[in-house]
Amino acid sequence: PDVTDFRGFGLAPELPPMTYRAAHLIAHEEFSLANFSLSALGLGENHDIGLIYLDRVVAEVEPSILMRPQESYQIVSGAEVSIAGYGQSTLESGQSLGIKYYADTVINEVGEAEMQVGREAPLPQKCRGDSGGPTMMHFDDGLYPAYRVVGITSHAYSREDCTVGGVDTRVDGHWHWLDTTMVEGCSRGLR
Repeated sequence: PDVTDFRGFGLAPELPPMTYRAAHLIAHEEFSLANFSLSALGLGENHDIGLIYLDRVVAEVEPSILMRPQESYQIVSGAEVSIAGYGQSTLESGQSLGIKYYADTVINEVGEAEMQVGREAPLPQKCRGDSGGPTMMHFDDGLYPAYRVVGITSHAYSREDCTVGGVDTRVDGHWHWLDTTMVEGCSRGLR
C-alpha cells in the first residue's frame, strides 16, 4: 500500500501502514486558538507547537532532528528549504487533501518566533491540511543528518490564503520548551 496517500484514512476501520497511535499530546502552555483570526495573520508569536508521544517505539524509520540553536543565524530571507505535507495541492485543480507532497521553496520573511515559507507562484506554497508538517533545511557543517527540521507549518500568512506562502513556527525559538518538555516526558514515563 502507498503510505503517501491517506485520502481514505477517516473511512478505514484500521490505521494505514506505517502509522502509529498517539498516546499523549502536550501543547505549548501559551498556545490558544483564539490567537488565530484574520486580523492576526502575518508573523507573530503564537506558540503553535506541541509534542506527541506515540504508543510504541518506531524503530524502522530514521528520525528527523531539529536544528541546533547555534544554527539560528542561517534562518534568513532567501534561504532554501524543503517542505512536506498532506494538504491541498496548489498545483492541481480540485481537492487533493491526504496525498503527501514534497517541494523545495524559500524562506521569505523571518520573525523571532515564526517565518513565512514560500511567497508567490511559481514557488511551492503550503496550504490547508499541511499544518504540523516539517520545513527542512540543509546544513553544511559536516554533522549527520545534514537535513534538519527548522519549522513546523502553522497558519496562513494573509487573507490570500495559499497563494503567498504559509507561516511556520520556528523550532529554534522554542528549543528550550522542546528540550524541557521532552525531558519531563521521559521522567513521567510518556516516552
